[in-house]
Amino acid sequence: MSGARQYMLFPLPPAQLVAGKSQADLATLALPPPRPMPAILHSNPALAQARVIEGVFTPDECEKIMAIGAKRPREDARVQSYGGSARVGHVAWVDPAADTIWVYQRLATIVAWVNQAFQFELLGFADALQYTVYEPGHKFDWHVDIGAGQASNRKVSITVQLSEESAYEGGDLQFISAPDMAMPKGRGTAILFPSYLAHRVSDVTSGLRCSLVAWASGVPFR
Repeated sequence: MSGARQYMLFPLPPAQLVAGKSQADLATLALPPPRPMPAILHSNPALAQARVIEGVFTPDECEKIMAIGAKRPREDARVQSYGGSARVGHVAWVDPAADTIWVYQRLATIVAWVNQAFQFELLGFADALQYTVYEPGHKFDWHVDIGAGQASNRKVSITVQLSEESAYEGGDLQFISAPDMAMPKGRGTAILFPSYLAHRVSDVTSGLRCSLVAWASGVPFR
């Protein structure tokens, strides 16, 4: 049998070489030949995975966060998509304040720790934390968290399970790469994943599902 295959890199032209050119001009550019793959272009399987960290918050701390979220103004989180409702639920925004800074500090520490695997260029939380409440019939269909405007800077998404696992049925956090595998629902568990991974919250069939959602932002992907 032959040895490991040697991949070759066909390089892209420098940005300054294509700047201001028309499409016709691009066809005439002289490009360098392929060369051996540089060692710096290493693989990183973590970029396609979610990380589960249990016990980020204690049950008492989860109760405190839920009480904080319940005091914030609640918004209807309904999102329309292709004529139907892609998201049905309620949210409240939790800004940094005297009673919430400990939550931000805890999440910032966990994000920095997990980012050792992702290796993203992160700056911090550019959005307020989102307290989410799903009642029976509520859901959030397949979507990604990175988007237009400020959302284009989202790199790591965080979901913290605040409700007791026995407090509701349905409401599974799932990823499109493994739609039949639901993430753990243990109270105080944080699930962190690259914001470009498609995911959903399946229909809540009974009870009340409460969670805390955050996004760590950084310079745009490049």
